[in-house]
Amino acid sequence: QATSPVDCGDQCFAAGAASCEGYEFVNGTCVFRTGCDGRYHNDDNETRRVGYCARRDEPPIISIQGMATEVNLGEVWNMGRVRCRDLEDALPPQVVMEAGVDTSVAAVHVVVFSCTDLRGQRAEATTDVIVFELCDTSGLLQGGGDGNPADGVPCAEGNGRMTLGQVCTPRCADAYFPLTTPLICVRDTVEPWTVKWSAMHRCMPEPCAAPLVVNSKTNEQTGQLQACSNSTYDPVEKTYKIADQGFCAPQCDDSEGSQYIPDSTRPLYCNLKTLTPATFACMLRPRPTNLIPEDKSTTWMRLTWNPGNPNGCVFLRWHFQYREGREGATWSSVYIDSGANGEGSREALADYRIEGLAEGQWYEYRVQEQCEDERFNSDFAESARVRTFTVRPPQVLFKTPEEDVYLDPKQLLIAWSVACRSVEQSDNGPMLYVRRSGEHCPGQLWSFPAHMLASQVVNSEAGGMQFFGGRAMVAIPPAKFLRKGCFFEIDFQANFLVTIMEPAKYSPAVQWSFTYIDKRPDLVFFAQDETSLEHVDFEIRWEFKARFTCTVEPEDLRECIEIRDKLQASTRSRRCTGTAVDLFQNFTDSDDKRPPAVAFRVGGLYP
Repeated sequence: QATSPVDCGDQCFAAGAASCEGYEFVNGTCVFRTGCDGRYHNDDNETRRVGYCARRDEPPIISIQGMATEVNLGEVWNMGRVRCRDLEDALPPQVVMEAGVDTSVAAVHVVVFSCTDLRGQRAEATTDVIVFELCDTSGLLQGGGDGNPADGVPCAEGNGRMTLGQVCTPRCADAYFPLTTPLICVRDTVEPWTVKWSAMHRCMPEPCAAPLVVNSKTNEQTGQLQACSNSTYDPVEKTYKIADQGFCAPQCDDSEGSQYIPDSTRPLYCNLKTLTPATFACMLRPRPTNLIPEDKSTTWMRLTWNPGNPNGCVFLRWHFQYREGREGATWSSVYIDSGANGEGSREALADYRIEGLAEGQWYEYRVQEQCEDERFNSDFAESARVRTFTVRPPQVLFKTPEEDVYLDPKQLLIAWSVACRSVEQSDNGPMLYVRRSGEHCPGQLWSFPAHMLASQVVNSEAGGMQFFGGRAMVAIPPAKFLRKGCFFEIDFQANFLVTIMEPAKYSPAVQWSFTYIDKRPDLVFFAQDETSLEHVDFEIRWEFKARFTCTVEPEDLRECIEIRDKLQASTRSRRCTGTAVDLFQNFTDSDDKRPPAVAFRVGGLYP
């Protein structure tokens, strides 16, 4: 009710500008225009014929900030900040915690807060707080194990109980390592508050580091030496490892041309970070060298070689092989045991003589050193192709005298190309026939019996024969058989001489002839000027065709060989390595002119 518009205005102002926007005084009644919001409302939404808008009283509101919803057993729980607000009450209502958290009990605790405003309206808030169990380190060592630490403390952080999220750094005994690291206290799925270790504490034996062996095999992928075939590469340490209780199978450089092998077949055993034996060595196999023919003949050959460095080889024997040097030929083997015939030994220079070879055949040879441990057997050391000697049939190099001779030859000489001996057969008959004939010469046949031994000499009225080194043979006819003015035919029978070298080759038949002329030039004059040491004067008379040669003789004649020469005017001359100088022309008989004598000087001589 109002008595005037002034009363309406007072009431509108009293309600507040937000609740009363205007008013009218109509027929003694105040009409207000309102725009209520928030806590206010009017029944007609637009206008209401009341003095002011009625207020709405809401229940209080509880807010929680910073409260810990998880806590470990025995820890202090952080409740954070809990507030209760009421927009109508002048003072905020008091907060009451109806149910709290007991951190001594592992469980899910329901925390309840409430507050009540002046009108008695109650507000309530609840939250769950989990109190977690603790992870006990003593349980990590349950079940024991050889690798557990001797002091019984499984973690580097010490013994005891750990909260959720804490880390245990596992400890192990010497030569062991933790299989899983680190160990973390994590939630369990049994109950919301239960916990467990992320893994069991387990100590494993440490692997062994593979040995570093010079000349061992190189792994193509890592580029590192991998001395053990069954080792595993550790990219962190960049080394190869062998698992505990595992074995290292030694391996050496097996690249092309390599001769390295382990010094033992025994594998290396890994136990608690220790290899037994600790290492091995890659050693070269003892390959023989310098296989050469030291001596040979037509049917045998003696070869020598140098043994290689023995390294780990305990010598057993030599394996010697040979074959003909032709395509498709197969190897023949000879095993030379240690000490056999004094040959099968490991001396600084080894040798072996192989028999039964073919004459003039090419052969290939090779030798291998065999050891008690066959892994150390060397490769075959091969020689070049070697050819056995060929025995050539005896051929006549020269025979003398031949054609016309002017001096008494006294003996017959025949020289052979190879060393021979006489055939020792009693029924072969004579080996040599010499027939003498001529107009003024009584014919006669002289034969020499066979089966003469080398170097045997027979000198008698029946004549004889002598060998010189198996290559020269001198026949000495009986005294007065070689008469002047006679013609002689020599017939050397075939197959009476045989080569000293095997296989035997026999001499051919040889025939030749000569005439013994009973005339010779006479030395009429010989003079030497004592004052001159470089010339000598001669005068020679002859009645037949002749040729003269003067030879300068060195002072040292030890290298000269005395022979007879049909063309030499002197009784004996020496054929030496010096230069023969023809000092004059050949003088021959002539029907119209025959010089009675020739005088000449030989100059350019040595003192």
